[in-house]
Amino acid sequence: MNSFQIEQEIKINANPEKVFAHLTNDVSSWWDHGFIQNPKAIILEPKIGGRFYEDHGNGNGALYCTVIYVEANKKLVMQGSMGMRGAVFGNISFELTVQGDSTLLNLSHRAFGDVSDEHKSMYSKGWQDLLGKRLKTLVEKGSL
Repeated sequence: MNSFQIEQEIKINANPEKVFAHLTNDVSSWWDHGFIQNPKAIILEPKIGGRFYEDHGNGNGALYCTVIYVEANKKLVMQGSMGMRGAVFGNISFELTVQGDSTLLNLSHRAFGDVSDEHKSMYSKGWQDLLGKRLKTLVEKGSL
């Protein structure tokens, strides 16, 4: 059994309410990774027991994680494999804090099980692209 831990901090020029809204609503607008190419939607239900999943249509899809903690505009914590195949347990946390006129989005992704250094590298780069480029651009400029 192996493990990895990814910690990233992204500064977004917007208030936490706007960042949280974009993080949790219309995820398909900034999320571009998936089990299949062009899924119908990527959905995050920001409530306890809510799902973070890929909708393939007609009841088909893939579950990434389950929401275990929500504090609107401040913190979201999920548990699940986050798309890794095999026996994997992961904990993904997004924490938002005010820094002047901006928001610091702190990501913590911990996983153990059938994971490798390659997984850590892939997910680290993936999170940087998704959050540090795509989400940041969408929040700050209104489009990608």
